[in-house]
Amino acid sequence: MNIALTGIGWVTSDSIGRGRDHTSPPGGQGPIPALTRKMAFDEPFPHFGRLDTYSKIGITAIALTLKDAHRYAWEKKRNVGVIASSYSGCLMTDIDYFDTVLSEGGHLASPNLFVYTLPNSFLGEAAIQFGLAGTSFVICEEPLTGLQGLRFAVDSITDGESNAILAGICDTGCPDILTVPSIPVSGALFCLLEKTDQPNRFSYGEIREDRTGRIYFNGIVIEDMLSLTQICVETATKLKGS
Repeated sequence: MNIALTGIGWVTSDSIGRGRDHTSPPGGQGPIPALTRKMAFDEPFPHFGRLDTYSKIGITAIALTLKDAHRYAWEKKRNVGVIASSYSGCLMTDIDYFDTVLSEGGHLASPNLFVYTLPNSFLGEAAIQFGLAGTSFVICEEPLTGLQGLRFAVDSITDGESNAILAGICDTGCPDILTVPSIPVSGALFCLLEKTDQPNRFSYGEIREDRTGRIYFNGIVIEDMLSLTQICVETATKLKGS
């Protein structure tokens, strides 16, 4: 059995796009551009505007990844999971919510913010929106490379737990109260890994893990999620120009 990487999508401070449809590659550290539902979703998403920034970038990157892999449309629930690596998670939203708790002794605590005070809240939104019934969780990773999530994803598919996994990073940056760690990029980057026994015309290549935990993509050792995404973007650009 092989594991193919079939789609990538991202929302970063410098760019919003997917491997086969983008104006510039992912990258940059800083504020995330304002997002609208139409940037990634074809159908109505009534409460998209009420999502916190952390959830918006996560679910938007997932939508773009599924589109890139031609797995966006669905009719029945599918055994696809989501594993997201983050350092600060939804801490910015937690702080914003706590500010509303402090006001008027808690009488004005925001219910809209409260529902997004867990770092895995957007995974539920993604599961509903795209029929994802596989294992889903968020891990705290420092430094934030995304490699641990990729390892979990490869293991889940190899062990037969999932048919496919969306793996990536999602982080809006650290509040001023924290020491900023080494974060290669601000935003969300995801890739779709799929179990495959035959060639997939949407595949960027094969991904595997060796016995020491190193991740290889097309025989190249991967250092972080950003470099993996950039390799895929380069591959898509070359194929498009050939």
